[in-house]
Amino acid sequence: IHRSLEILLSIRRTDFFIERFFKNFEIFTKQVYTRRLRVTAEFLDILRTVFKRGEDVYTFDTARATFKHIAVTFARPTHTYDACHGEYELLFFFNCAGEYNVEGVVGELLPGTLILLKPFEYIKIGPTLKAAYEYCSVKFSRSSALQDTAEIFDSLTSRDITDRVFMCQNINVPSLFERMEAANEMSVEERTVYFRIILSELFILLTRNDAFAVGRARADLGARVVKYINENLDRPLTLDMIAERFFVSKYYLCRAFKAYNGISVHNYINKKRVSFAKSLIESGESAASAAYKVGFGDYSAFYRAYVKIVGSAPTKGKDNAKIKTGGVYEL
Repeated sequence: IHRSLEILLSIRRTDFFIERFFKNFEIFTKQVYTRRLRVTAEFLDILRTVFKRGEDVYTFDTARATFKHIAVTFARPTHTYDACHGEYELLFFFNCAGEYNVEGVVGELLPGTLILLKPFEYIKIGPTLKAAYEYCSVKFSRSSALQDTAEIFDSLTSRDITDRVFMCQNINVPSLFERMEAANEMSVEERTVYFRIILSELFILLTRNDAFAVGRARADLGARVVKYINENLDRPLTLDMIAERFFVSKYYLCRAFKAYNGISVHNYINKKRVSFAKSLIESGESAASAAYKVGFGDYSAFYRAYVKIVGSAPTKGKDNAKIKTGGVYEL
């Protein structure tokens, strides 16, 4: 019980997390009292059930960015972050132990790790320990920071992914993300300006911080295939063609790619293509034209893949609908 509470108290909660914690603790203590439970496996199972609510998400938008704070208690290896989209993204991990994979570059994920992603880069992250993990995500555009820091930002994003993963030991990154979170109390206009200032400050600090070395080299077959796919995404790509290009069987290719990247070849290609297509459609391109430009030879195949990945049919304009889940708004 003591260890369970330690895990819960390790979360850097906002008011939302604090409120949930005490509400669930009240439910837990009532169950213990009314059922006169002994400290057994059943007792601990109830403790985990009461506090385990999957991902707790606290999120809000500015005019130029989206801030999200995610906390997962009693994480399992199935709690993964898997994404590919058309925006820049900063991911900062307050508390986590696991592994990240960005376009075939794999490294160890530790508390204090910060990753800067460029648009359409595929990332997969998963914890390896049965413990709490917590991180912040900020999605933004190039214009989200102050104009004076544009050159600094360009120099950061021009780096290879191995040099866009930072171990923030010499700078107080947690305080920057806490300041971002506090901006939710401001008006949208004030929040947008405040975010631009904090992002600019962060970019300057990152240029003074050494990048954290990744865990594995790019020589693995899984990494080489990722590079080849990204260079030929707008062309026909089949398992036969890729296997022939790397002189391996389709069976070996699929196993090696999945083992290294945590996703199948087919799903990886579809995620990348759909992300590019979504960006084109939002900028005014027709769905049929976008499907052709990103490499889909058949519109029906594109439509099925789009609906499966995005969750809605391909239509022009951004979907700004709000979905309320458990008292938290997803924007």
